[in-house]
Amino acid sequence: MTTNDPIDHDTAQGDYKDDHQDTTAAAGYRLMTPAQGVDVLAAGLPGGRADAEAMLGLYLQESTGEHGRPDGGWQVDDEDLAEVRQRFSWVNSADGETVEQAQARAEQRAVDAVLAAEDATADPEQLQRLRDEVEMWGYRSHHTGTRELTEQQGCDPVPRYVTLGRQGRELSHRDTTPTAPEREPDEPDDDAGRPDTQGPGADVAALDDRVRAAVLSVATEDDASTDSRFGAGHDAIDGSDVAGWER
Repeated sequence: MTTNDPIDHDTAQGDYKDDHQDTTAAAGYRLMTPAQGVDVLAAGLPGGRADAEAMLGLYLQESTGEHGRPDGGWQVDDEDLAEVRQRFSWVNSADGETVEQAQARAEQRAVDAVLAAEDATADPEQLQRLRDEVEMWGYRSHHTGTRELTEQQGCDPVPRYVTLGRQGRELSHRDTTPTAPEREPDEPDDDAGRPDTQGPGADVAALDDRVRAAVLSVATEDDASTDSRFGAGHDAIDGSDVAGWER
């Protein structure tokens, strides 16, 4: 992923970059604007461009949250698109499922997990599994905007894009990565062996009331309205005002 910044052809550094671009182009490497990336992703998807825009829009929004947006906006390459496809491999595209349909399915899966967790006799291990399901499927049910597909103004990292739902995102990415090792119960997430105080293993004695309320809330489908799944005080995720992504 890189920027749309122009190359200075009047300097030796610019000439070097230009030669390097010729080499990578000859090897089949290509950089694309987000719109071009959407065109590539859309091929073969049941929902066409709508699916591709939702997928790439979320990927770039989270990239902006983590790294900030480069001046001139994002550019993507084939590795970025492969990562997007991998992250959305939970969508049954081969069976004709669109991203919108998959998000509705994810929301129902999260609700089912919440209801199952209401069983007071559930043991801690079962509660952990159900809580993880709520987090993961709740994250997958998120509807996001497409601002990052067109926004050109650079910005610093935006933590609110990537703090709400962080546990669900990590679980989802782990679930869609075939080579990811299965996590043992109570195993710390970090290499230093520090306790996992923010990961999905924390506070398993009871289901998080915030998550329960978020998933059971009735969400609106309009990006311009408040997404009630994330509780009162959070704005819709429409790309222009993303207070709801304070995660």
